[in-house]
Amino acid sequence: MSSFLFLQKGFYKIKLWTVKNFITSLAIYFDYNKIFYRKQTKIKILSILYLESLNEEIMKIREWILSKVYGVKDKDRKDKVKEDKRVINR
Repeated sequence: MSSFLFLQKGFYKIKLWTVKNFITSLAIYFDYNKIFYRKQTKIKILSILYLESLNEEIMKIREWILSKVYGVKDKDRKDKVKEDKRVINR
């Protein structure tokens, strides 16, 4: 889901390969948005839909990482952090 953004004959295409490059190319896309207008509405709608689905995946990954690091779910993480601080202070 990375994106290579290339300019060719007045419009550009987005190919998704990695998350980081996708977001970077989106930022570049919206910068060039003032100049190029062809198919921009369709790309914007697809980008918004993609980012919404991506957000759900990121939350799942975040929860998984937190469960591996702290051994608990995200909602219990604050209690675990408080316990860790108490241990360090002793």
